[in-house]
Amino acid sequence: MNDPVLNFKFSGGDAEQNQLSFYDAGRFLYGAARLVYALEHFRQTGKVVDRITHKINVDYRIGTPKAGSWELGIIQAAAPVISEVLIKVPIDILVTWAIDKVTNQTSAKDTAIKLAQERTAQERERTDQSREETRRLMLMEKSNQKLLSILDEELKNKREIERDLREQLTQSQQELLTADVRAQTMGNYRAQLDTIDDAAQRKIASKTQSLLYEIGRPAVKSASSLHVFGSSSEKPIAFFNRRIIESFKGNMEDNVLTILDGNITRYDKVNGWGKFYHENFPQPLSFFVPAATKKEINLKIIESMKKTGVRLHFYFVKDIHGIVRHLVVDDVNDIPLT
Repeated sequence: MNDPVLNFKFSGGDAEQNQLSFYDAGRFLYGAARLVYALEHFRQTGKVVDRITHKINVDYRIGTPKAGSWELGIIQAAAPVISEVLIKVPIDILVTWAIDKVTNQTSAKDTAIKLAQERTAQERERTDQSREETRRLMLMEKSNQKLLSILDEELKNKREIERDLREQLTQSQQELLTADVRAQTMGNYRAQLDTIDDAAQRKIASKTQSLLYEIGRPAVKSASSLHVFGSSSEKPIAFFNRRIIESFKGNMEDNVLTILDGNITRYDKVNGWGKFYHENFPQPLSFFVPAATKKEINLKIIESMKKTGVRLHFYFVKDIHGIVRHLVVDDVNDIPLT
């Protein structure tokens, strides 16, 4: 059997038990199949279509998920050789290119640059370094490799940092790493990719963004992250977690944790969804507990519902209009006695 041309690896949460939510896994397979076949159709014909209405000259297959995570490989059992297709690149390179069109490393770079600025300021205070040296360091910060070294050092030095901060630093690190891998992987095919016109690029970017939300659905609830691998590189070409996947739908999850005292009026310990009431809310807001932390939080939530109030630690998830769509619970505690 041929080696996979693409691998999707979910980690954390239920994926550690080699499981995913049946519904979310179905959405993932639907999204992945639509993305791969849409790009294969484009690769062969140069046309971006909303629906594929005729047979494509290709045979893709999947194997069984691998234990220890939830990893699924897509195998290309039969397909035209590159010389016979219009866009002369392998399918994993085209997927890499499409993902690169809709991912944004700005926030990841901003996180690393902020750390670099803080470190530069501290160093200048200790050593009274010159303005020219500070300027030199700031120029170095524009390099992905420099930013990655800063993030790596921050994670190593601060082993006891808060979980939410560690998650943000790890996300930034993974985003920059996979951006570099995509750039390196596409390097040999840049001439062919540059022949794709602007109109086709916009259509593919729009389609890819909506389908990545479907592909990443398990990383919102069942797992904590998704890595995508192509056959042209041993390193992942993409990294997605809950925050990134939500952004594909136009939702933004706060980076800053909110803590409020209120009441949990409803909770389903199986799917992790519930309702939280606070006096400033016009009505109870929906929340969910990610699978990665559900085991340690479930019992605490159930016990808290027997009491008159609870202290909830959570992140707001808002749509593009700033309206709160739901909450993501990080922890729950008793309200301290005063």
